[in-house]
Amino acid sequence: MGFLDSLPDSVRPAFITSFATLVGAFIGACVAQYFSHRLTIRREAIKNYRDTYFQLIAPIIIDVYAYFDMSTMFRKAHDLNEGFSEKEYKNKFLKHISENLKFASPGLRQAYTKVFRAKYTFDGEGSLEYRSELILFYTFLEDFYSINKKIKILDKRDKIELEMHMIYFSIWHMLVKVLGVDGAIRVLEHKFMFDRIKFTIKFLRSLKKYEKDYEASRGKRTHNPREFIEFLSDRLVPDDNKDSFVECTGIENIIGKDGTRTIYRD
Repeated sequence: MGFLDSLPDSVRPAFITSFATLVGAFIGACVAQYFSHRLTIRREAIKNYRDTYFQLIAPIIIDVYAYFDMSTMFRKAHDLNEGFSEKEYKNKFLKHISENLKFASPGLRQAYTKVFRAKYTFDGEGSLEYRSELILFYTFLEDFYSINKKIKILDKRDKIELEMHMIYFSIWHMLVKVLGVDGAIRVLEHKFMFDRIKFTIKFLRSLKKYEKDYEASRGKRTHNPREFIEFLSDRLVPDDNKDSFVECTGIENIIGKDGTRTIYRD
């Protein structure tokens, strides 16, 4: 005989009602506690995102954009005002990151560590530190992009500006790999020939895939630097400017007819 059957008939309905009420209240309390916990976690996450934005990103983002603009200015000797230097902006950025690492993502901390390590690590090509810095800049922008997806800080115009610079820094890094520091700058000095409408996240994904395939095939085949220039030209330069882009960037002076790099000054 079960416990319920042992109860008098007059008591049984009241017991069932009370028991059901207790069970319902317990389940309700558990559900409420669960959602309250989830809401608390979400609020803490949003607070952390905002703290990261205001402490790590907002104070330096304009300087990051300025560093790129100064470094790739078409007529730098003529157009860059006296007293301004891209090196000054780069050092300001590195100092800011080092002083705010507690707000940095694991990826950004790792990128910063690689910059620091590159200062004392031998590099046969001579551009390891330079490339490490570009990766740090890109990772910083990528983190900003991720934060904006969570808390919607940017308006449409600012979001486009951010995406554009993510693409530029990614292109810059890849150009240094295939053409060296001077060759990369020479190409980016002609960035005004790019169609910025084509600067999309979809293009950025294709660029990252190109870089991944490039790294995977290194040592397995000879890479002609022209391949990446053609990749950029095909995807970013309007049809009527493609030949002019190749000519203006001086690629013929950077790589030989056999596709090997002839200029590399880091």
